[in-house]
Amino acid sequence: MSDLISLRHLNYYHGDAEFKMPMQMGRLTCLQTLKFFNVSQERGRGIEELGTLKYLKGSLRIRNLGLVKDKEAAKQAKLFEKPDLSRLVFQWESGDRESDNREEDVLEGLQPHPNLEKMGIRSFMGNKFPQWLINLSKLVELWIQDCERCSELPSLGQLPSLKILYLIRLDNIRFIGDEFYGIIANEKGRSRASGSSTRRRKFFPALEELWVIVMGNLVEWKGADQVRSTVGEAEADVFPLLRYFRIESCPQLTALPCSCKILRVRSCRNLTSIKTGYGTASVEELSIRFCDNLRELPEDVFGSSLQRLAISFCPRLISLGVNGQKCPLPCLEELSIDHCEGLTSISDKMFQSCRSLRSLEVMCCPNLVSFSLNLQETPSLEKFVLDDCPKLIPHSFKGFAFATSLRELSINSPFSSDDSSVDDFDWSGLRSASTLRELQLRGLPHTDSLPHQLQYLTTLPSLSLANFGGIEVLPDWIGNLVSLETLWLWDCEKLQSLPSEAAMRRLTKLTRVRVYGCPLLRQRYTPPWGIYLEEEISSDPVRFSYLKFTHIYMCINFLYLHLIAIYLLFSLLYSFSPSLFCKVILCN
Repeated sequence: MSDLISLRHLNYYHGDAEFKMPMQMGRLTCLQTLKFFNVSQERGRGIEELGTLKYLKGSLRIRNLGLVKDKEAAKQAKLFEKPDLSRLVFQWESGDRESDNREEDVLEGLQPHPNLEKMGIRSFMGNKFPQWLINLSKLVELWIQDCERCSELPSLGQLPSLKILYLIRLDNIRFIGDEFYGIIANEKGRSRASGSSTRRRKFFPALEELWVIVMGNLVEWKGADQVRSTVGEAEADVFPLLRYFRIESCPQLTALPCSCKILRVRSCRNLTSIKTGYGTASVEELSIRFCDNLRELPEDVFGSSLQRLAISFCPRLISLGVNGQKCPLPCLEELSIDHCEGLTSISDKMFQSCRSLRSLEVMCCPNLVSFSLNLQETPSLEKFVLDDCPKLIPHSFKGFAFATSLRELSINSPFSSDDSSVDDFDWSGLRSASTLRELQLRGLPHTDSLPHQLQYLTTLPSLSLANFGGIEVLPDWIGNLVSLETLWLWDCEKLQSLPSEAAMRRLTKLTRVRVYGCPLLRQRYTPPWGIYLEEEISSDPVRFSYLKFTHIYMCINFLYLHLIAIYLLFSLLYSFSPSLFCKVILCN
């Protein structure tokens, strides 16, 4: 290949760092496109081969940099003389290596041209990064990953074009402070009155996305207010354009350094509150997951800009920060609270005039005892899910007649026939909810009847009934649900029979019946090995002949289901009703 001296584009990529490059690539002096270069110690395959490729442009990944012996060898790549390279990735071999100054020297020698727009540094084992980083005035995206021995981050706060920053698995970083922001020693504590410039200072002036992932030893991150205090400027801009901030698996961190439009926090076990020192009123989306010690949210997070709020697996969360005062959330569209065992109440104040809310989900909050909702305040609500909150009673929710957009309602807070809360539930309002497409209700293991008010939901297309453990026969008034298309039955252990023939014939739109965890019902219609036999179907044919689609969920071992049995099954179904299409779904 080295004889192809006029070659301009080599559009080939190989992900293996052990892949050997062609010999003497430096002879391809017209080359413009080269996706990667694997450094080797063999003569003709060293990093110096890049030196003569002065027309390279676009993206280049350089791997096996651990084989470059020193700074002078790295300089032979002459990256500084390649102004058309827009993206560079520097990659060392992964795995245990001794940390010494050699890798720092090598990276220093790989200084790129200032035109560089995107750069990645991976598996670098030096303690600090080179000074030339602060001179990359056109750098838009920077990615630093798996630099396990790096003890301090580069000074990036004054890069004028940096929009996206990834910091991933930097295990030796314990503190992020002045150097990261680009604050030099002689300006600490300086104020305008003492001779500083009258121009308003900015730190990370263009940054829009910040990703901080798996930094297990990060203890402290100097926040925006602390930066202002350090430079003596109360109005200095810190992350002024930050739109997206994701911080994940930083278990030692106790406070966040900044706020933004979209804030996602995950697996920060020591985080006790969302206090950024920068205000959270501008947050539009907030997602918090697996923060074991989070106890509260500040009231200012519930600002007029908030559109989406999701909190899950925060077992010590006791308050959402809304206490007694009206909290207008005109832009809130989605609210999800999941697996927050310590949460005892959700104030109804946060739903007053919440006219943009489309989705509300509260799940697996076993100690939640106070939560009420008037759907008249949420006219745009399309989906409402309440699941596994056993201490809540369903009659806390009113105003279904005003829910003109409601399509899916799942109230899996137990309905019991001997509980007055069933009668107190807003059935009349639910009956008026003409847009409702799907209703899911949950009973108790001993519940032996369904809420009779269900029979008046004549416009309902889909009904799911779960954990009505004492019911033996579905009532005939099920036939009143003339719009029903899908019927789901879950964990009704004593259920033996569907409604009567006359009732089932009235369900002319019913196309799917799905059954899980109803062993007696399954036993009636299927033999032990899970295949319909002729006498089983003919004994109760009317209950299936009207169905266009019958989903039969059978818990059998697929290994014992022979092809001949499948053939017999479909032959039988065809002979029973040629127009019937039956879909059999098997589950282990």
